[in-house]
Amino acid sequence: MPGLWSRMRAGTREDGSGIKANDPGWCDQTPAAVAARLRPVAWLEQRDIRGTLVEEPGYAEALEEWLGVIRSGARQRR
Repeated sequence: MPGLWSRMRAGTREDGSGIKANDPGWCDQTPAAVAARLRPVAWLEQRDIRGTLVEEPGYAEALEEWLGVIRSGARQRR
């Protein structure tokens, strides 16, 4: 689920169309979502929101893997 939120908060759908800000935390999380495109752990480093998830063994690796799946077109991987 965090991978999907990260993708959405970056503001772009799979087809390249934009996603408008739709909740109060949007603007605060967008910089981390954009940074997560190149460095997925950036999404987890939002300690005020994600707590200590970045320190959980395997969590960052799993997020990186799933963000890759999401970005490469999850629907195409069936």
